[in-house]
Amino acid sequence: MRLVLFVLAVSILSLCPACSGTSDRSGTTSSSASTLDLSESERQKLDHALTLLLTEGPENPFFDYQTRQRDGETTYGVLIRTSDPEALRETALPLGSPSSNILTAHLTISEIQQAAQIDAVVSISNPTEASLH
Repeated sequence: MRLVLFVLAVSILSLCPACSGTSDRSGTTSSSASTLDLSESERQKLDHALTLLLTEGPENPFFDYQTRQRDGETTYGVLIRTSDPEALRETALPLGSPSSNILTAHLTISEIQQAAQIDAVVSISNPTEASLH
């Protein structure tokens, strides 16, 4: 049973270009590290749905994103876990309601990257669940 689950997980990951270095149709190898302007520790703050959003765009069959428009730009609903809510509130990011160490926000793609670069941010996640297709 464990072997079946392992093989299934490896198969799924091999289909996901944002999960590891993959080659595109031209045979060029790429990885999420080259498409995101984030360090490894900053990328680790993002959940899988947001990693796919930043590397592949919002059109993926596995995750739904809560979107809104702000000044002509699409924003995405996120949950930000922080070790220091006050430090995060002092940033220029448009944050929503705080709940202890978890804050809500609707951020653009560039703001999600900015949030990942803040030391007080522990993780950033997509508040919706993956859907089976």
